Amino acid sequence: MITPADIGYQVGWAIVKRLPKRLSRKLFIKIADFAYQKDIKGVQQLRANLSFMLGIDIESIELEKLVKEGMRSYLRYWEDAFRMPTWKKENLSQYVECLGIDNLERALATQKPLITATAHMGNWDAAGYWYTTNYGPITTVVERLKPESVYKKFVKFRNDLGIEVIPTSGETDIFMKLLRRANEGQMVALVADRDITKNGIEVRYGSAMASFPVGPVALALALDGQVLPLSSYYRGDKLIMEFHPPVTRSMGSTKEIQVKEMTQEIATVFEREVKKYPQDWHMLQRVWKHVLPSKRVNQGLVK
Repeated sequence: MITPADIGYQVGWAIVKRLPKRLSRKLFIKIADFAYQKDIKGVQQLRANLSFMLGIDIESIELEKLVKEGMRSYLRYWEDAFRMPTWKKENLSQYVECLGIDNLERALATQKPLITATAHMGNWDAAGYWYTTNYGPITTVVERLKPESVYKKFVKFRNDLGIEVIPTSGETDIFMKLLRRANEGQMVALVADRDITKNGIEVRYGSAMASFPVGPVALALALDGQVLPLSSYYRGDKLIMEFHPPVTRSMGSTKEIQVKEMTQEIATVFEREVKKYPQDWHMLQRVWKHVLPSKRVNQGLVK
């Protein structure tokens, strides 16, 4: 059965890449502004998350400006996704710039399995495309979208970028598959700032505790590998991606303590990066149990 969502994605991939970039950018800004003005549920949750993480009053115009910028950044992610099939590998530096390459190359030089933990920031697909172009294939885990036709579209999109996709549902032994890929020399890249398995661990994120997935650290400990946090954000016409130093592993402590400490270090890096580039934090879902969607109080529309 063809759904409106399916039609929307089909049109997006078929049409957007054929539009002049200036025109497509204006179109997606309008879509973002429309969603902001309608104050849809995702916008309300983004507002609450930004207010809580940054300590900004929920009624402030400063917060509303960030929410609107955040939606424009989020829609830019989608614009980039629809246009990315036209990005040529030889010209990828026009679209993506990588910082912290020294951290990445030192980690690769150890020849140990490598896991990257990324936040819901910027554009992780574009960052993945940069890595596959310059270093090799990636394996990742994603939520299985509905309808199935949309999920299959995203799988093909990411496969074309050199990214292998394993869904969180409908698969068995996901952890073992990731172990094999990492042992084979593939980077395992995991979005790691929101626990969707309900098997995460509580860490301090901002001024409260939040549940983070343990996957990146569990893989690294099982394989004696390394975890590199990755952040990304937009600067002008480019996506900036940055590899941070590997997460430290305390020797002599129990595995439980190591998982707790290493996952906390990932959360600390993510918090720092979100606070530096809050407009590119695409967290339209709940992070903290008590931080619920918040409707716009200041009814004056932000210019």
